[in-house]
Amino acid sequence: MREFFHGWRRKLGCVTLMLACLATLFWVRSFRHNDEMNFWTGTLAIDSLNSSPMGLCWMSRDKLAPNVPMLSGRFGWVATQTFANDICDPFRWSTTSYHFRWCGFQVAEATINPPDRGELKIWIIPHWALALPLTLLSAGLILWQPRKRT
Repeated sequence: MREFFHGWRRKLGCVTLMLACLATLFWVRSFRHNDEMNFWTGTLAIDSLNSSPMGLCWMSRDKLAPNVPMLSGRFGWVATQTFANDICDPFRWSTTSYHFRWCGFQVAEATINPPDRGELKIWIIPHWALALPLTLLSAGLILWQPRKRT
């Protein structure tokens, strides 16, 4: 068994396989739970990273009204039940000024509806776009047959 892990390819393949399993775990978990990590990025600005049914979502909200509930909300990691209106859906929040979709990838810019007001930018990467390439890369690295030394 020791000789299986000789060389950097198989070791890197095992690490990549663990990352693929983690990406798949978030993908499956996102059907039931919405994981969110919030960050302060300015006085009236919040960025968040979400794992939702739509995919891995980065939201940037800025120029918010000073007294919005979002600014006094929970910061750090928050896990909530997934609901019908996905938190990463730009149409849920606002009037969309730009929205691009392709194979699950999305980019949107919008104006947040009152009472929160402000600007919203959303970037979404579908979960399959992380899990599938990591799985294929790990399979290639683990199954690689080292050449015989002569």
